Amino acid sequence: MIIDDEILIDREKEAITNEIVKCPYFQVVYSTTASSNFEQFVHVLLTRGEDNDWQRRINSDYFDFFYRIFNRFCHFHDIEYSTIYRAAINVTYSIPGYDILDPHVDHFIEHKNFLLYLNDLPVVENHNSLIIYKETYKDIVDHKNGVIDVINERDRAEALTIVDEVYPKLGRAVCFDGNYHNVRMPSPRQLRYACIFTFN
Repeated sequence: MIIDDEILIDREKEAITNEIVKCPYFQVVYSTTASSNFEQFVHVLLTRGEDNDWQRRINSDYFDFFYRIFNRFCHFHDIEYSTIYRAAINVTYSIPGYDILDPHVDHFIEHKNFLLYLNDLPVVENHNSLIIYKETYKDIVDHKNGVIDVINERDRAEALTIVDEVYPKLGRAVCFDGNYHNVRMPSPRQLRYACIFTFN
């Protein structure tokens, strides 16, 4: 896992703070997160797909801005990739009755996750953090006759092994190898903005 707090330059931080997190999200999708229990707002930068011709799936005028940051991160950390599976800005918020999402993987194929926080949130016990587990989809998902059987991971969350827990900070980038992960929900009246790229 890589954590990099220095990937953004000042003008990118200013653009994120003064424009992007304040924009009305003209292409926002009201969507679920790890399961149907949890909603979020999503601005789709790049539609989902597993093809190598990912440039044809660009969906937002903001894609180039975030792609430059993602590509710079990969260059600095010697990460090679051939395709991007998805890219989006996710906005999560407190959901009454829940303090944590369902553990999940973003794809049931080999992939990496890149997450860039777009705002600061305080370090508060049981809120705001990204939890990364040791296990991958290969450890948890059953493959029966070539069909993926997704097990309800909320029931097994306590059996997963936590590798790290990362708190939001504007400009903090996190990259990991497609492990199961989870989010502790923001405190009431707080929003968590994160740009997500999944790739391989």
